[in-house]
Amino acid sequence: IEYIMIETVYSDTSIMKVTDWKVLSGNSIIINKDSKFILYIKITDKGDNITYLHSDGLIFDFTAPEISGIENGATYNEDMTVEVVDKYLDKVSVNGEAQTLESNKFVLKVINGETVVVATDKAGNTTEVKVELYDTYKVTYPTSGIYIVTPYNGSNPTVQYGDSFSFKVTVQEGYDASA
Repeated sequence: IEYIMIETVYSDTSIMKVTDWKVLSGNSIIINKDSKFILYIKITDKGDNITYLHSDGLIFDFTAPEISGIENGATYNEDMTVEVVDKYLDKVSVNGEAQTLESNKFVLKVINGETVVVATDKAGNTTEVKVELYDTYKVTYPTSGIYIVTPYNGSNPTVQYGDSFSFKVTVQEGYDASA
């Protein structure tokens, strides 16, 4: 038994002209890298009768999808554009919900907590990225002629979801703080 793995589709007569057949040793062919080919088998019996067999085409995919635009374990404070690339991509989910990609991208929305992005190709190769996504809030101070609000962490502060914000209230001169 001999075989050849090529991308060319041969007719029944042209396959007979192929000369670079490989002898099948044992009973298996080992494929250990991404490949796309047609497998042709040549069987010769003791009477030199030859039979040719072939697949319709085989794809071997050992490479998991690539997720970019976010880093595993990172924390973000805004919506993030995520790109997922794989020649044979099957599905992408965020916290278990299917995502629709446009030009291999989608927007990962802030949810104030852990977010898990999973990309799976048709061969079952999977890539998972976990990130933390939190809103950012701008603190607006109340204005009044009676008191002054002074933040301890800057004049125009922003605060992240779950963070604390400290400020000092000073009662203007001439007003009673107990009122």
